[in-house]
Amino acid sequence: MMISSALNFTEDDPCLVLQTNDAGLQAHNPTSAPGSSQDELVQAILNAGMRAAEHADGRASKKYFYGTASAWIAALNALGAIAWAKHAHNVPDVGELWQVTGPAASLHFMQVLVPFNE
Repeated sequence: MMISSALNFTEDDPCLVLQTNDAGLQAHNPTSAPGSSQDELVQAILNAGMRAAEHADGRASKKYFYGTASAWIAALNALGAIAWAKHAHNVPDVGELWQVTGPAASLHFMQVLVPFNE
C-alpha cells in the first residue's frame, strides 16, 4: 500500500509508473535474475532525477516515481540507453511505462511505448 499523498501530478511534475514483467526481464537479460534487472531499470530512473514514492512502511517503491518534467524525460532517455531492455520481436517485453498526471481525484494515465514496447 502506498502512502496517501497530496501530490498533484501535472505535465510539469508527472509521475512515472514502471510495471515490470519477470518473463520479459529474464528473456531480455538472461544472465541476471529478474529482480536484478528490475533494480537496474529503477537505478536508471533514480539517477535521472526522479524520486521513488514510499510505501506506508517507509520502503522505497520500485514501481512509482515522481519528479520534474525534465527528470521524467531524462529517465526515458536513460531507460532507452539500456540496450537489453528494448523491444524485441517475438520476445516478451520487459514491462510497461506509464505517465500519470492530474490530481488524485481525476488521474490521467498514458502508456509510453518507447523503449519497452515499440
